[in-house]
Amino acid sequence: MSEQVQHTRHRPVTGGATTRRTTSPTVNGWEPAYRYGVIAADVLCTLLVVVMAGAVLQARHTSVGPLSLLALEAITIGVVLGSLFLNRVWNTTVLGQGAEEFRRLGRGLFASVVALGLGALAAELPGARLWVFLVGPAIALVAFPVRYLLRRPLHRARGEGRCLLPVLAAGNVDTVKDLVSRTRRAPLEGTGTEMVVAPALMDFAGPRLHVTGVLGMPLLRVTEPSFTGFRRVVKATVDKIGSCALLALLSPVLLAVAVAIMVDTRGPVLYKQRRVGKDGVPFTILKFRTMVTNADALRAKLEQLNEGAGVLFKMKRDPRVTAVGRVLRRYSLDELPQLFNVLGGSMSLVGPRPPLPEESAKYGPDVRRRLLVKPGLTGLWQVSGRSDLSWEESVRLDLRYVEDWSLALDALILWKTFRAVFGGQGAY
Repeated sequence: MSEQVQHTRHRPVTGGATTRRTTSPTVNGWEPAYRYGVIAADVLCTLLVVVMAGAVLQARHTSVGPLSLLALEAITIGVVLGSLFLNRVWNTTVLGQGAEEFRRLGRGLFASVVALGLGALAAELPGARLWVFLVGPAIALVAFPVRYLLRRPLHRARGEGRCLLPVLAAGNVDTVKDLVSRTRRAPLEGTGTEMVVAPALMDFAGPRLHVTGVLGMPLLRVTEPSFTGFRRVVKATVDKIGSCALLALLSPVLLAVAVAIMVDTRGPVLYKQRRVGKDGVPFTILKFRTMVTNADALRAKLEQLNEGAGVLFKMKRDPRVTAVGRVLRRYSLDELPQLFNVLGGSMSLVGPRPPLPEESAKYGPDVRRRLLVKPGLTGLWQVSGRSDLSWEESVRLDLRYVEDWSLALDALILWKTFRAVFGGQGAY
């Protein structure tokens, strides 16, 4: 059974299989224009950073001659752009598409730094090693925000019904309806393929999916999720360094919030609560106190007014919340002390929501998979609606993160967290 899906405000994705119409300038002429714009932006970012870094190098090492500097700049530009090309950073299948675009960009820049570093070991040019570790991170600091800014007009255009492609979704009618519903909530972006097949594996993505040929038949293989390895070491290192940096940067905010709580109501500044962490091991979470001191005792009287999803207890107008507490909750400032939990190792900057013991006790075998990793200060649940999500959707997002985790996804979630927090969306 097939069902033709006509979208005017969202870019559709595949059902059982999708086909696209013959290329037409009026339909998808925006695709090559957008791709060339991205390539031009990456080239300009690279040129700008390399030229500025060259000026810095020549100022610090006056022995570097103009010709040597020009050769170094030309080699660097060639290596960086070549690495981006080899890592298919400009492939239309990933441009504007979630974390994969940033993952490839990061991988390409990292590979170029490695290549330049190996060359620096053999070079005798003064400041060559400094050059390598200056140029790579500087290009990343410029290129990533530029990529994000390029997405904004594309997303606005799609919201207005432009830059879209018509598709035909074919498959079981219930599956197709679920697919269309999901893509309308979170459309996928930009694809230049002629046909895309979506099997009944709606929550698997990224490096876990592999297509292999068996007796001439293409088969989809889903590998086990990885919870160890080099990437996890990098994640743990980022957690430590990131929490230290944020605590130092936000120390004035932490002090101001503590003073505001003490002035507003009598009681402790910090609220300590037992939560369940990785592998079901309990730990004590730290938060700024946003409620009256006897809030836990009053909860039993408010159970019948619970507006939370599933096993969660939430109220949009909880009478236990103080005046200062409402402001802190709206902008998630009450969560900042959890940076100490991250620094101590019981939490991560990004991960599933840390559940209460009574919540985790009600988990089924499938939901308990969210306890395979450390809980996070933020996560997919927070950047996708926070308290406005249904219980089922919150669980689905947490499990998707656990099984399809990547460093690029963490970076994307952290970036979106700032937008969600400053907008105060779904927080109460």
